[in-house]
Amino acid sequence: ISGQEIPEVSDTQIDLPINAFIPATWILNREEKLEAYKSATECTNNDDLAELATDWVNRYGTLPKPVEFLIMIMKLKLLAKKCGFNKIKLKKPNIIIETKLKKATFRILKNTLSISEQNKFNFQEGKQFSLITIRGLGVTEIQNQINQLLYWCNLFIEEIKNFDKDLI
Repeated sequence: ISGQEIPEVSDTQIDLPINAFIPATWILNREEKLEAYKSATECTNNDDLAELATDWVNRYGTLPKPVEFLIMIMKLKLLAKKCGFNKIKLKKPNIIIETKLKKATFRILKNTLSISEQNKFNFQEGKQFSLITIRGLGVTEIQNQINQLLYWCNLFIEEIKNFDKDLI
C-alpha cells in the first residue's frame, strides 16, 4: 500500500474485559476442554471457526455466552492479525491498538471509513510500535466494542485486498 506493506503479525493479543472461555460445566472432561481450546487456536479463518462452533454444538449442546464470546474474540484475532495489529487493549475511555503500520498506510485504510468514524481514530507513530486510539469506544458495552472492531477490521481487509490486486 503506497510502498508500505501490512506488517506480519504472528499473534494478536486481545486485552478486553470480556468473559471468553469454555465453562467447566459445559465441557466436563479436562482433556476435552484443553483439546477444544487447542482446536480454537488452530482455526485460520472464519469458516474454520464456524465449523468448530458447529462441531461443539453437536458434541456439547448450545454454546454458552462465554463460548460465543470466545468465538468472537478468535474472529477478531484473525482479522486484526491480517490488518497488522499486534495488540488491542482497553484504556478507558478508548480502545488502543498497537501496530507496526506506518502513518501513510493507516491513512489509506482509515479512508475506507465514514467521516464520522474517521474522526474517532487517532494515529500516533512510534519507534517500535505505533498506537491507534479509537476515542470513546472503550466506554460502550463490550458487545458493541467487539462488533465495531470486527466491522472496521473487515473494511480494512477489503481495502488491503484492493491494493493487493493493484500490485498484480
